[in-house]
Amino acid sequence: MGEIADALRKASAEQAAAREQAPPPARTPRPHSEHSAAAALPVREPSRPHAPAPEPARPEPESEQLPEVRLDGHTPSVDLVRHLALRLRTSMDDLGARSVAVVSPLRNEGKTTVASHLALALASLSAGGARVALVDLDLRNPSIAGRFGLEDLRTGVDQVLLGRSTLDDARIALKAPRIDVYPALKPRSAAHELLVRPSFEDMMRELHARYEVVVVDTPPTLLVPDATLILQHVGCCAPVANSGATRVRMFKKMLVMLSQVQIAGTILNGAPTEKHEREYYTYGYGQGEDASDG
Repeated sequence: MGEIADALRKASAEQAAAREQAPPPARTPRPHSEHSAAAALPVREPSRPHAPAPEPARPEPESEQLPEVRLDGHTPSVDLVRHLALRLRTSMDDLGARSVAVVSPLRNEGKTTVASHLALALASLSAGGARVALVDLDLRNPSIAGRFGLEDLRTGVDQVLLGRSTLDDARIALKAPRIDVYPALKPRSAAHELLVRPSFEDMMRELHARYEVVVVDTPPTLLVPDATLILQHVGCCAPVANSGATRVRMFKKMLVMLSQVQIAGTILNGAPTEKHEREYYTYGYGQGEDASDG
């Protein structure tokens, strides 16, 4: 665990140096509710300029059709993920990013759980009902639908990328907290072929126009090129290391592949809460909890 901590500290220093050399993002003021828990954190336009799109109306499905998933209680682990969400949101604002991809070197490092809980926490921290989307772009091994108990899917983001469905068709609204989930319909062995289509850039542009924050789950960075392709159209990333599983050499190799300017912060998953460090984010949901994550 000490070696991973050293790697995280080094990554944090490299990120700070890279950001000092990069020009500061232009601030775009936006109206916000005085009741919002995130009101002090301005949201800026994504780094890739695009023509503003009209905000679509958000249909209200009947309440009994809305699944309900909660981060309940005030246990240390739940409070940690809320704290993590606030710190991540601050880093995203500093980068001028509306979207974040949760990445990891290999499988079984907890990135799907981290992405899911971050989306839930970001939404629950906004009393004004900030619009948050969770998008499953681990198209080779999609697991967001199963994690949220979503069954009998008729379409997904993979169908959107193929031009067979619209983004509205793929959207599933959760009741509490109010986030929109965009699952994938089925595994795709050649997922990279979908991610180089113009439809992927179009989909991300539409998501940026609709939501204040877009959280993206990704496949393992070192195994397939998908995460690199995804990051071309996502504002920033949050690398995840599992203190009980991640190999230091692999984590360092992933950091070399990522743009240091794009890293919003690194997340140490499974660290004991009493040992978390201030130099990087810590996520204390317990050792080995996410052995089934992709």
